[in-house]
Amino acid sequence: MPAGGTLEKNQLTDRKCCVQEGFLPVPIRSVPPESLMGMEVFIYTAPTYNLYKSSGLEFGLKDYNRLLEAGTQYVYIQTKNHQKYYDAIENTLGEIVNDKSIATERKCEILYATTLALTQELTSTPPDIKTINKAQKLTKSTIDLVLKNPNSFGHLFNISNHDFYTATHTSNVSIMLVSFAHKLGIKDQDLLNDLGTGGLLHDVGKIFVPKDLLNNCEKLTDEQFEMIKSHVNKGIEHLKDKNLSDIVMKIISEHHEKLNGQGYPNGLAGDEISIYGRLITIVDMFEAMTSVRPYRNSAMPLEQAMSIIEDMAPDQLDEKIVNSFTSFLESELMGKDNDPAEDNSSLLNALGISSEVVVNQSGRRHKRFYFRARSTLKSISKYNDKINFGPEHTIITHNISQSGIGILSSYKYDVNQYICVDIKLPRKDKDVRYFAEIKRVIDHADGWFTIGAEFLKEQSNDQVENVFGLLK
Repeated sequence: MPAGGTLEKNQLTDRKCCVQEGFLPVPIRSVPPESLMGMEVFIYTAPTYNLYKSSGLEFGLKDYNRLLEAGTQYVYIQTKNHQKYYDAIENTLGEIVNDKSIATERKCEILYATTLALTQELTSTPPDIKTINKAQKLTKSTIDLVLKNPNSFGHLFNISNHDFYTATHTSNVSIMLVSFAHKLGIKDQDLLNDLGTGGLLHDVGKIFVPKDLLNNCEKLTDEQFEMIKSHVNKGIEHLKDKNLSDIVMKIISEHHEKLNGQGYPNGLAGDEISIYGRLITIVDMFEAMTSVRPYRNSAMPLEQAMSIIEDMAPDQLDEKIVNSFTSFLESELMGKDNDPAEDNSSLLNALGISSEVVVNQSGRRHKRFYFRARSTLKSISKYNDKINFGPEHTIITHNISQSGIGILSSYKYDVNQYICVDIKLPRKDKDVRYFAEIKRVIDHADGWFTIGAEFLKEQSNDQVENVFGLLK
C-alpha cells in the first residue's frame, strides 16, 4: 500500500492519536518543501512511523514531488519540532502569497494550513502579545491573498475543515470576514486587518471553558449554558491589556449580541451594537451552521443556513448586512451573477468609509465617493434627429466617481440606455446634472434595481470632490 493510503487516512481520523505518539501530521500539498528543512520527516505505514528523511539531509522539491506521485497526503514531524515548523511557514507566508508563479489554489491551501496551525495555538493556551502579533501578521497575508486573487474565497471555503473544533471555526470566521469585507468594497488595510484579527480572537475566551462542556452532545442545562456564555467576558478580560484596537475588542465583545436585545453578554439592542459586532455575528452564525457540531452529524446546506439568517433579519440581525452577505455567498460559492458591493453606501459609511480609490478601464486611479441623495432620472432617446426625454422618475444616487455614478431605482432601465440625472443638493437652489450611459442593471427581485452608469464626459477629480462636499 502506498504511503498516504487508507491506513494513513484512518490514522488521521483522530488527530490526538498522532500527537499522543509524538508526531504532528503535515498536509504535504499545503506546505512549501522548505518548511520541512532541518527536520526529520516521517511517513506512516501502519502501525508505525518510518523515517523518510533525516535532519542532516535536505528535504527538497524532488522529495515533495516523489511523495505526491506515490499518493502520500501527509508526512509527519516530531511534535518537539512543531514550533520550528510553524515559524518556517509563517516566515515564508508573505513571499508565498505574493509569488505569481504559485497557483491560487496552492496559496489558499498553504494559507489555510498556517491559519489553522496558529488558531490551534490561540485556542490551546491563553495568547500573549507575541502570539497576538503573529495573528496580526497572518491576517495581513490573508488580506494580500484576498486582494490579489479574486477567486480565493471559494478555494479557501472548499478546503476548509467544517468541523466543530474552535480552532477550525475561528480560522474560517477570520478568512470569511476579511473576504466579505473586501467584496463589500472595503480596501483600507488597517480596517481589514482589525476585522481579520478580531475573527481569529473572537472565541479566545473558550480556552477558559471546560472542553467537555464545549463538545457536549446533550442538551445543556441553564447553568451549563451560562458557563458557555461566559467565554465572551473571559476573552475580553484576558485581552483587555494586549494593546488591541477598539474595533477588535468590539468584535470580541459583541459577536453574540442581537438587535432585539436577546443576545449576550450585555443584552445590547439596536444602535447599541456596533457595525463590527453586526458583521461578526452574521459571519459567526453562518460558519457555525455550515459546520459539523457535537449535537448534529452533518453540516447544514448553504441554502438552508442562508435562509435561516435571512429570516432573522431585521428583528435579530442587520438586514442590510444580511442582504449583502447572502449576495456575497451566492456570488462566491454558487456562481450567481451578484455583486454585494452594489448599493452598500450606508454600510460603508457605518464602517467609516466615505470614499475609496478605484482604477478605471484605462488603468488610471481615482476616488469613488459614497453618499445617499434624492435625485431624478430621465431617459434620453433620439428620434428623427430630435432629442427626446422620457418621463422623470425619483431615484437614489449612492456613489460617484470621475467616470460614473451608482443609482438605486424602483423603475427598470435598460443597459446601453442614455440618461440624464439631476442630483438634489441640500440647501442649494439648483441641481447638479449629469449625462450618462447605463452599463449594468441588477434586479434585486424586490421592486428595486441597482444601476451603474458611465458619464458621457469624464469629470475632473475636483468637480467630483466638490459635489461630494456639498452633499455631506
